[in-house]
Amino acid sequence: MKKKLLCLPVEVYKREFDAKVFLGVKAIERGYQVVIGHHKDPVLLKTPVGFYLYKDHGRGSVRLVNKWYQDDCVVAALDEEGLIRKSDNLYKQSRINEETISRLEVVFAWGEDQKSLLERSGVEKNIVVSGNPRFDLLYLLNKASHQHDGCGDSGKEFGRKKVLVNTRFGSINSAIGDQYVENMRRCGELETEEDVKEWENFARNERIVFDEFIKLIDILGEEEELDVIIRPHPEELKDTYEKVAGKYPNIAVDFDSSLVEHLAWCDVLIHDGCTTAIEGKAMGKEVLGLRPPSVDYDYGTLANQFSINFETPRALVDYLKQPEQGGGRGEGLDLASSKIANFNSGDSFKKILDTIDGYEIPAVTLVDSKSCRSRKEFSHKAALALYKWFPVKSVFKSEFLGLDKFIDLRKTYDKYDRAYPRITLHEIYASIEKACRLSGDTHLLNRIDVEVLSHKSFRLSINP
Repeated sequence: MKKKLLCLPVEVYKREFDAKVFLGVKAIERGYQVVIGHHKDPVLLKTPVGFYLYKDHGRGSVRLVNKWYQDDCVVAALDEEGLIRKSDNLYKQSRINEETISRLEVVFAWGEDQKSLLERSGVEKNIVVSGNPRFDLLYLLNKASHQHDGCGDSGKEFGRKKVLVNTRFGSINSAIGDQYVENMRRCGELETEEDVKEWENFARNERIVFDEFIKLIDILGEEEELDVIIRPHPEELKDTYEKVAGKYPNIAVDFDSSLVEHLAWCDVLIHDGCTTAIEGKAMGKEVLGLRPPSVDYDYGTLANQFSINFETPRALVDYLKQPEQGGGRGEGLDLASSKIANFNSGDSFKKILDTIDGYEIPAVTLVDSKSCRSRKEFSHKAALALYKWFPVKSVFKSEFLGLDKFIDLRKTYDKYDRAYPRITLHEIYASIEKACRLSGDTHLLNRIDVEVLSHKSFRLSINP
């Protein structure tokens, strides 16, 4: 059997996985086979010619995009971080790379605002304002008034007012430490002295906000009538939050559940400058922001327009304890619709797939695990296993025979595992069922075929 291939790389599991599965289910209805997997999985270097929708168009994407382009694939991009940005200047430097853009056939945009920024930055490709499938799911969840009973494996009791604290302090509470700044240099965000000064100002303000969030967690822990989940960003060091949360029986740190699960669970979302605030508003949640008045860096202002904002943790919690704060999508609806094309329609998947349908893509044999087997993946795993077993690890810190590279390799894989852990068949089928149920396609459930390609990649298709 042969079908056209659509490949959907994922960077951050909690942020993108359910939405990519949803888009994949819609694509297989149109006759495609769909490969979904972590964007650094070697499997994606072995898949055949097809349409590849990448997760951004920055400098770090050049190697993969070039590879697919040279293999005669049709390559496009939808920047998962194209909605909230530190500044237009830094976004242009780090997320709009000339070489990457040159290899793309089409660039999808969140809304007219991002399209305008792309055009001002010199992008002359076909730009399709599509929105993002993440908001298709939220739109459908809100429409169906869908609620989960709980999420995560916190082992704590929930059932009263449920508060989700969303954090995004990977820059100063980084799980990779000093490598965070080095990654910024590689991505082109810190090229000039001006860039460095802007970053230092940003980091100083981030520290101010971060310290206030730690105070907030302590105050929430003292309010026994509240049940709280802290949702750290995948780049963050979760131990920082676990040390604080461990003092209180009503607080859990959930590093594993998806954003959709978290938003379905909570009554109230607390944030600062996060896309999650807009996503919470799309699901009709009460959204509260915390930003001290001493902060003088204009980051996340767009997201904060979707929340009731407070300057101190105590003022926020006092408000939170009041009955019937409300919620709903009403406030900021016009603003959201101008930034996110599918905020009030849930039709991003249709705009994306209609665009893909317009390209000539050859039908290829269904992708299977044998055809995608990667020697590179095996050699990396062998190297990591050797490092874990080796009794004198200091040897690896030398440059003898290049063994020091094993250290960097291990750190790289640890970082990837935080962003996108190993997935199970159960998780894949649960996400498929969620997508089919929300879109009214439950008749497809018994016809969907799943082929596991690796611990982080799989193929979807429909059986005849």
